Amino acid sequence: MTNRYLLIALMGLLVSCGAKEHAPSMQDQMAMSENKGLKLNALQMQLANIKTDTVRMDSIGTEKLFVGKTVINENTTQVVSSKVAGRIEKMYLKSTGDFVRKGDLLYEIYSEELISVQKEYLLAQEKKQKLGNYRNDYVDLLETAKNKLLLYGMTPGQIALLNENTVVSDRVKVYSPVSGYIHKLKTEEGDYVMSGSPVVELADYSTLWIEAQVYPDDIQYVRGNSPVMYSINALPEIYGKGTISFISPEMEKNSTIMLIRVEIRNPQGKIKPGLMAEIKMTYDMKKAVVVPSNAVITDSRGSSVWILDSTGYFNIRMVATGIKNSRSVEIISGLKPGEQVVTSGVYLLNSEYILKKGLDPMSGMNM
Repeated sequence: MTNRYLLIALMGLLVSCGAKEHAPSMQDQMAMSENKGLKLNALQMQLANIKTDTVRMDSIGTEKLFVGKTVINENTTQVVSSKVAGRIEKMYLKSTGDFVRKGDLLYEIYSEELISVQKEYLLAQEKKQKLGNYRNDYVDLLETAKNKLLLYGMTPGQIALLNENTVVSDRVKVYSPVSGYIHKLKTEEGDYVMSGSPVVELADYSTLWIEAQVYPDDIQYVRGNSPVMYSINALPEIYGKGTISFISPEMEKNSTIMLIRVEIRNPQGKIKPGLMAEIKMTYDMKKAVVVPSNAVITDSRGSSVWILDSTGYFNIRMVATGIKNSRSVEIISGLKPGEQVVTSGVYLLNSEYILKKGLDPMSGMNM
């Protein structure tokens, strides 16, 4: 409390020195009474950042906080596979986390099967040009070869270029059919792949999961589809509501820890996998007399609040508290709905009272 005393003393000195030409001194501005407590004018309340709120009936419950991290939503991943057997000659993908747009170049492949079908296509095209449409078998052969090229991963643009240049490509460029972030690279340059072999796994970051560990003492409070609040440690401006979408049916290997999962929206893509996050769950909700948590002063003697009465005086009052969470405190006795309670500047009021009166405002009170 020493630093707070020095702070309020310095504030009083600055006000009395800097404003004495235009306003009465601090001593003249503050009316004090042993029975009435402290009275501050508007300037003093502004300087001390004194704010009040109305005591009300509200919902409150016990909170549990689980620490976790953001991970990829596995339901949104897509695997890009090779459509033909061959050897990966060149990879244009660099590292996990890079973004790939639909149509971006992924890799080049050497495929004897693809070379053979290109030759078939050019031969059928040559026969069709010589014979026109009189021989339907060559027309059908040309269409079949074209469909094979599409099936093997060539684009309509690449086929048009083949038709124009009449030159077979031994290294065919393959482009991404979808957009996403590189989650896993499944192959490397020089690898031989079969038709259907995975090359890269792409993830959509528009939704992510927060996975958190739950210890044995807290397992009883966790229920599927329970509403929760989440926050991202590195991005304090990002927080929101979610529900528990998954509870591990068994403990993690060699531990007594269970895993829970919350799906969150990420439309702007600011949240990346691997960030530390918090999941806050509230249970045993009930209606009670509630005040903001920063209104309550708690020490070894008990809990107290500062109230602003109808005559404009600030007085301290002992209260009995119940449920406490990060936002609110249940008041069992000592306050009633409609009273004005100080929510900001409570410690400054304590310090000012002691400096001016020389007594602890809680001294003599029934603890």
